[in-house]
Amino acid sequence: MSAQLKPTIYAGFIIALIIVAAAAYFAGTSQVKTVTTTITTTVPGAVKTVTVTKTVTVTAGAPGAPVGGIQAKVDEIVEKDIVSLAQKLVAAGIHEVKYTVWGAGDPNSVLRVYAIAEAAHRLNKMLEKHGVDLKITVETRFERGGGNELLNEFLAAYQQGANPDIMANSYVHLARLASEGLILDLTPYLQEYSFVLDDYYKALLDATSWQGRYYALPQDTEARPLYWRTDVAACIKEKTGVDILAELAKKVEEGKVTWYDVYKFAKLAKENGCAEWGVIHRKGTAHPDLIQFIYAFGGKLYNPATGKLVVDIPAVYKWFYVEWKMARDGLIPADMMS
Repeated sequence: MSAQLKPTIYAGFIIALIIVAAAAYFAGTSQVKTVTTTITTTVPGAVKTVTVTKTVTVTAGAPGAPVGGIQAKVDEIVEKDIVSLAQKLVAAGIHEVKYTVWGAGDPNSVLRVYAIAEAAHRLNKMLEKHGVDLKITVETRFERGGGNELLNEFLAAYQQGANPDIMANSYVHLARLASEGLILDLTPYLQEYSFVLDDYYKALLDATSWQGRYYALPQDTEARPLYWRTDVAACIKEKTGVDILAELAKKVEEGKVTWYDVYKFAKLAKENGCAEWGVIHRKGTAHPDLIQFIYAFGGKLYNPATGKLVVDIPAVYKWFYVEWKMARDGLIPADMMS
């Protein structure tokens, strides 16, 4: 018998387990945790309700224990949970679970969907090892382009009941999808594995939450680094005696490098003929990279009390002044923000 399950329930549970297993690889402290989860769902068109309850105690070695030991323990928990769930499904007459996964992005982002297919492949191998007659199949769709187009297609498909079970998209859409009840609240599942999720950066997890509840999990993260050219630094040192790289890493870690420091070094580079421009960043204002500059001046973009976006005028003004000052002094192109 093959049946299409209510996908959001099992997708949330199984994918949470997969990501938790991966995250455990980076954990490195002792953990003792007893977890209990009960999942109940009804298969559309069937008379049976499947209920799974599991309780597991985790003891992950002593402080400083090898990461591999924790990995093995979490792998064991994940395997037991999934096999138990699969056995319940088979007992209910279900032998195939199907998911559709949508994603979009540049060519480097194909794993946003193919990683789910790979996870299904590994789960199938696991179930085969335990003699469980259940197969997980994944239909993937990856489009070149941005997340806005993918979101619009998702919303249109949702109205027709043809939306994907899993969508890899930008965190910027999460609040809307969660507030309208279009995506699954993963919090009950993730709370049972908090001993592993605690190893994520809080800011990264916060990006997947809305009103204190988790509706997604990070599949990757990005960084917008500020590069300091060593050849330019060497030129400045040779011509002025100023070593702008001296203890730079330590100062950055201690939060002692400001935009005024960047301005001073950029001016040294320009005035001494060490570089054509003192600073170069992504051109224009209509892109999310500029968010970091607003945060740098203590700004906020969201009011959790009202649930609305805000314009933090003082912070924006301070950043625009930095841009204006550097443009006026010829350190960046005059049209950098246009």
